[in-house]
Amino acid sequence: MATVPYLAMTASEFVGKDVLPEKPGWLLSPAHPVLPPETGNDFLLILTDQEPLPEAGAILPWLIRTVEERKPSALVLDFQETSGVSAALARQLVSSVPCPVAVSDRHAHSLDCPVFLSPCPHHVPLREHITPWKNREIWLDLAVDAEVILLKKEGREIFPFPLDKIPMGGFVEKALHCHYSVETGVDFARFTLWRTRGDLEEMAKEAQQLGIHTLVGLWCEWQDQN
Repeated sequence: MATVPYLAMTASEFVGKDVLPEKPGWLLSPAHPVLPPETGNDFLLILTDQEPLPEAGAILPWLIRTVEERKPSALVLDFQETSGVSAALARQLVSSVPCPVAVSDRHAHSLDCPVFLSPCPHHVPLREHITPWKNREIWLDLAVDAEVILLKKEGREIFPFPLDKIPMGGFVEKALHCHYSVETGVDFARFTLWRTRGDLEEMAKEAQQLGIHTLVGLWCEWQDQN
């Protein structure tokens, strides 16, 4: 188990960089199939479905060839869509490529592979977040985000919060590895929660203690965190 995360980069981000992450992850795009530069032995190839994926039969040969030629440590399928294309491609890749394949939790239930677990919500302890997958090899997404918890007499609401509007300072919640601020009114309490670079590093330490196998973040987000 390692506390150093793989940091994912796009083609435009790694072009011209003199210094790359210790453990890079290369974000692949079938629409723009630019391959990463030659690197050391420990790197990931990461495929997302943020852009619509072609049918599995159209993309599968390219992906298998890319894995065979570049020999990554693993292939990560960060699939958030529930479409048949994503599900079919995940099934075929798990059984076709000559390296481990970690699949996002939306599609990993019926597959014999490591699960790429969604980021831990700020208000949920990491141990609780991983419990449904305790019998699986877990790879954790350390994506940077923020959330708001709004408490009113009608109940509780939780929704995302823009990273560019995160307040300065705040209080530290060590158990949840986050910072927070509080705003109260006559009939509400509003908690804004976010994570700094230090919070993420502490979460990585707990992840190691809990037996989480691999950590993956976005290079651009880790550069921006203080």
